[in-house]
Amino acid sequence: MGKRDQKTEKVPFGERVSKCLNIEPDVLVGGYQIEMRGRHRVKLGGARKILCYSDTVMRLQLGREIVRVEGTRLECASFTHGVAVIVGRIDSVSFEEARA
Repeated sequence: MGKRDQKTEKVPFGERVSKCLNIEPDVLVGGYQIEMRGRHRVKLGGARKILCYSDTVMRLQLGREIVRVEGTRLECASFTHGVAVIVGRIDSVSFEEARA
């Protein structure tokens, strides 16, 4: 079987660019980053909006994902340029299924 007979899979543009630039694909287009500092601070890059805000639960939309932060005395210390910083006692960070 020659090369012409084999099926060639088209690689998405974002994946090709990320490979050429040696950058993780999720950082380029519609990506997000989650960074924790101990159990008292979480930084969410790529945040679009806050869906739920209380001192025990916060839900944020990051790209196509929804992230849930649970804890006590939670507060959004800042939300600017798509970066949200949540402080307080963080017990968990989890993903939820986005509803269509």
